[in-house]
Amino acid sequence: MKLNKYSFLLFGLLVLGILFPYHSISQNIEIKNRIETISVYDYEAIFSSNEKKDLEETILKFKRLTPKEILIVTTNSIGPMNDMREYTVYLRDVYTKDTDNNEIVLIAISKTLRRIAISTSDKSRQIVSDKLCDEIINQKMIPEFTKGNFFVGTRNGLDELSMVWK
Repeated sequence: MKLNKYSFLLFGLLVLGILFPYHSISQNIEIKNRIETISVYDYEAIFSSNEKKDLEETILKFKRLTPKEILIVTTNSIGPMNDMREYTVYLRDVYTKDTDNNEIVLIAISKTLRRIAISTSDKSRQIVSDKLCDEIINQKMIPEFTKGNFFVGTRNGLDELSMVWK
């Protein structure tokens, strides 16, 4: 029996789901299916509905001015991934392939794991460097996260990214 690449991918996801029964795999599939309409995937429910709406509207305003994409994902598990950075890169790559957009910044936050990472596509990295991402995380986001203000920290990071990456 000859398997095409989609059958192989589906089989791989099934095996990962059996070996690593984390809901992050289903999150990845949901991201793939809802890619066109949502920019904030709050799986950890750390944002109120008004906060999530505010973040969505901020990203939508940014998207109207530029073809660039900013995504925010919160999760309590990174599944079989080794660290948050690897998880963020994986999600960004899935989004890039599914949308054919190579100007993406993805912010992943885990309150449960106490981790955050920002991943940029190759084209985006020309402006939004890894060093800049680390500065945004350390100076704009983490100070608010340590106070329990996840929305404020996320909004601060989003505002800084939007300003730098116009």
